[in-house]
Amino acid sequence: MPWHCPCSPGFARSLHRGHLDSSEFGIAKAFKQGGYATFFAGKWHLASKGVYPEDQGFDYNYGGGLAGAPKSYFYPYNESKKGYKGNSNEKPIINLDDAEQGEYLTDHLTRKTLSFIKENKDTPFFVFLSHYGVHTPFEGKQELKKVFNEKLKTCPVPQQNALTRIGDTGQTKMYQDNITYAAMIQSVDKSFGKLMELLESLELSDSTIIVFTSDHGGLSNRGNERKLATSNLPLRAGKGHNYEGGIRVPMFIKFPKVTKNSVSNEVVTGSDLYPTLLEMVGLPLQKEQHLDGKSFYTILKGEDSSNKNRPIFWHSPLSRPKSTGDRANTTVRKGDYKLLDFYEEGIIELYNIKDDIGETNNLAKNQPTKRDELLNLVKNWRKEINAYIK
Repeated sequence: MPWHCPCSPGFARSLHRGHLDSSEFGIAKAFKQGGYATFFAGKWHLASKGVYPEDQGFDYNYGGGLAGAPKSYFYPYNESKKGYKGNSNEKPIINLDDAEQGEYLTDHLTRKTLSFIKENKDTPFFVFLSHYGVHTPFEGKQELKKVFNEKLKTCPVPQQNALTRIGDTGQTKMYQDNITYAAMIQSVDKSFGKLMELLESLELSDSTIIVFTSDHGGLSNRGNERKLATSNLPLRAGKGHNYEGGIRVPMFIKFPKVTKNSVSNEVVTGSDLYPTLLEMVGLPLQKEQHLDGKSFYTILKGEDSSNKNRPIFWHSPLSRPKSTGDRANTTVRKGDYKLLDFYEEGIIELYNIKDDIGETNNLAKNQPTKRDELLNLVKNWRKEINAYIK
């Protein structure tokens, strides 16, 4: 039986900035062409025009459209609840109107996913469950908030220096004390548990690939008075930044009969998942599409990786000094070294991530050879891809 692949992201690049064209041959089209039933639930947020999951190869789409966040996590999801002012201009979440009044969004998306798996248990399927949680607004189930409120009482955090400034990253949250955010994470954890339990009960766990990951680090920094979610320490900064707190995210993969209980220090990125998953299940690679991705299948098999010294780039051209506190930059990671080029300001930062995971010791002046090597990579890459500069 071909492998099932729930919870796995990855998509092709867009030819137009800010838009995903329906003509793109993304991962869902590749799986659909390979005979898989395809399912999407949750946050899409890939296009500023109406190219939805069903236009990109998914047979089913629940909740995926232009919205980047709900107005509320309690149904109706497109109506802000009393006392919350954020996300008022957010696009509506679609195709989830079968919810019961007050149903929690994470639970609803999980329910849809479980139903699809049950209905397709005898056929190969590809499930992309993309939870809106734990994005703002901060809304958690009351019973879970009570649990974490009691837990917080046993380990209270000091109010003094709860927020501080680290470098030029805006105010940084120093402690994890947001009980609502903790409740939201717990709901996602419970969702994952329900999926695993269902696969076990249907005797599919030994033929199912599981990928769990996130899109960016936690919301820990601000340039205004917005409420912060969490602390990413010892990593520097968080959402919106190209410091480790913004781009280093959790990921684990269960590949029955291949992966073992182990931890890898290999550096991979989100675009690598597209070719990796195709190779894992034996589907043809789409080399004209996953241009930025490289399969890490050999890493999963415990073999030597050819990825070790390849450069990985991030480009963040839109500063948000009054939001998450980040500034425009291009970043490259190659081996143990990482360079950030804040090109609008003429500032270069160089770090050895292996020795300095908190990015506290800027080596740009002390290691000019390594600095210039990586800076040339950045400049050539920006030119090669015609990177957007505001």
